Amino acid sequence: MKFTKIYSIIAAAVISAGAWSCSDDVKYDPTPEYQGDEVYFSPEGTEVAIPNGATSVSAKIYRVKADKELTVGLLSTVLNGDGSECVGIFDPTTQVTFAAGETVAEIPVGVTFSAVTPGEDYSITFKIDGESHTPYGLSEQTFILSYSPYGDYKRIGGTEYGSATLSAFGVTQELAVYEAHSILDENMIRYQFGDYGDTELNPDQNDWTWYVNGYNAVITVDSSQDAAFLEPMPTGDDNTFGEMLMITDAYTYVSRINPDALPDGATAQDFYRSSRYNAETGEISIDMIYYTSGGILQQTREYFQLPGFTSFSIDFTYLGNFYYKAEKEEAMQIEAYRSEGLASYVYKLYPGTLTNDEILAKVTELQNDTNLEPVYDQQTTLEFFLREPADAPYTLVAVGSNEAGEPKAYGYLRFTYTPSVPYRWVSLGYAEYSDGIVAGLYRVSSMTWDVEVEQSLDNPGKIRLVNPYKAGNGWGHADESNDLKGNYYLNLDISDPTLVYIEQSELGIALNSSEGAISAWSEAGEWLEQGRSPAQIRSGRRNGTMNEDQEITFPGSTLYGALSNYPEEGWMNTNFNPNVDSSNLTGQRRVKGPFFLGLYDMDLSGNTKVSARKQAAMSAGYTGRQAVTTSLDHTAAPARKVALRK
Repeated sequence: MKFTKIYSIIAAAVISAGAWSCSDDVKYDPTPEYQGDEVYFSPEGTEVAIPNGATSVSAKIYRVKADKELTVGLLSTVLNGDGSECVGIFDPTTQVTFAAGETVAEIPVGVTFSAVTPGEDYSITFKIDGESHTPYGLSEQTFILSYSPYGDYKRIGGTEYGSATLSAFGVTQELAVYEAHSILDENMIRYQFGDYGDTELNPDQNDWTWYVNGYNAVITVDSSQDAAFLEPMPTGDDNTFGEMLMITDAYTYVSRINPDALPDGATAQDFYRSSRYNAETGEISIDMIYYTSGGILQQTREYFQLPGFTSFSIDFTYLGNFYYKAEKEEAMQIEAYRSEGLASYVYKLYPGTLTNDEILAKVTELQNDTNLEPVYDQQTTLEFFLREPADAPYTLVAVGSNEAGEPKAYGYLRFTYTPSVPYRWVSLGYAEYSDGIVAGLYRVSSMTWDVEVEQSLDNPGKIRLVNPYKAGNGWGHADESNDLKGNYYLNLDISDPTLVYIEQSELGIALNSSEGAISAWSEAGEWLEQGRSPAQIRSGRRNGTMNEDQEITFPGSTLYGALSNYPEEGWMNTNFNPNVDSSNLTGQRRVKGPFFLGLYDMDLSGNTKVSARKQAAMSAGYTGRQAVTTSLDHTAAPARKVALRK
């Protein structure tokens, strides 16, 4: 999903729907006006620099109304950088006064500068005392105070721009980059991406650049550890979640903003190098946290490229899983990023944990595979439908090329896919299938093609054909039909080879949109539902059968079809006519009857644990698709919290 300055996509849709729902009969009942003093803290501006030799610094506090002078009590807690109580350095005030007509007041904090440790991050948490705060803003805020002097910013790269991604907003920005070095520690470097509103850095206001919605990004690099840190900053989206959406890196988030977000057994120091700086390529990768006061909304990998470098790299981040309700299936998502030196890349996903030598062999295969569709987006989310019953290792391999098509870099990611909902079916491979259901229902030519067959891991007597009629799977009439979103199956029970039946199955297609989607059933399934005995079904010759060669057939008069827009018609006998066939259709095989499924050499014992799909992918690999959504639950407040990944 993408954020916008004004509204989110979903929020805008809600507002639009509300506008269309209005009528003269509905009385508008506004929210009662809050009667308190409505004092609050902003989520922005929490970094307070201590000047050299300072005797005091200040933080800001706000109010909604400015009609009179107002004095507000404050409670405070002061901590050292290690979280211990700080004594004798800072003297925060216990109250603050708003002048009449002013909505902002300064909170003075006395400083004993000689006691300040350079480079240490002190924290002061102020809390509004009493009932003066507004319920619509922050009643307490933590400010970070530090004396970390840096030299003046200087633009790097001449007139060349750097770049920065922000995946939740779907943008990659080109922007001016400025560099400053610490006076105290030669390993500490600070970069500002963007110069919006800073006339000292860029007096030509027509050429201002920014990271997001007029805000510049400040990143501090510890070159001795190749670590990077993004100063907490607003995104400009203060509407989607009912408050400002903020961003920072994972280490800063757990060390300064929300230590409670740490996973069990982890410390903040475990995240110190989760964001990285590469001095050779000029690339900074930030382990980005999108958050509000309610917690983490999303964790992504964002990339900042310093100007003046030609970098050839492909980076992957395993985002997790996303369940598509329409498709009724879970996708595994990986964020992919190519550096600016590359124009595109090709990739495949392979089952198993590949060794270094195996990865290099796959790199050679990818370079020589002319059938792969290159990915040109600099940052995108790749997703795969893996259908695993349990945890499974995988390796993603990619090869990137420059504008001339010359391979310049490869990247890989080894990871374990953990399905949120284990897939309890295993692919047996592909079987020859002759259709008499849709052909009989619509009196169109019948066809024979290969379909994928899955077997239930919980009940081996249950099998299903996977999307047999959907476009791209071999059915000759697919171009004439309308596909429904999602996966659809033709379900069969083969527990008793002398009494095979089709369970009620939605096929996911409509040959005539006015008549609706097609479903299938068999008369044997109906008779069983009615309580008739297997003997009655067999004697009435309503049963399907599977012979010793594992060929399944049905009498044509026992196949049912139904149309979703005509429920009153119920189940209709398809009355397959074998004289209407597809012998004149190019590329179609001979029809073998009203229903034919040749399972042949498939192991139906229930012993198959590694799917045919996975076996085929062992060497060939999978290609996925670029995601139509991300894992972020982009709904209105209260926002859904997600757990921090290490």
